[in-house]
Amino acid sequence: MKVSDIMTKNFLAVRPDTPIYKVQSLLIRYHLNDVLVTDTENKLLGIATFSDICCKLLPDYDELMQDSSYLLDPELIEDRLADIMNLPVKEIMTTNVITTELMHLPLKRVL
Repeated sequence: MKVSDIMTKNFLAVRPDTPIYKVQSLLIRYHLNDVLVTDTENKLLGIATFSDICCKLLPDYDELMQDSSYLLDPELIEDRLADIMNLPVKEIMTTNVITTELMHLPLKRVL
């Protein structure tokens, strides 16, 4: 099996300043788990995943321990969601992306 046999050939890309709510809409509309984040020359800058968005939206353990009001007042979570969804995707994207240009090689040789 070659790398090209398992790679995604059709993909969506967004710019780093794209609001998270637009990225989330693309993920839902096209049933995707991630989108690429590229610059104006289509150079890969990172990847934004559904997990990246979820992790940013919900308070983590430390935040809950410091401010338990999230547990008592659901409106605080709604406010948090509104604030985060307007952030640019560059705030949550993963920048350490592993890529290869060796699509013709056997998969086990690349891994």
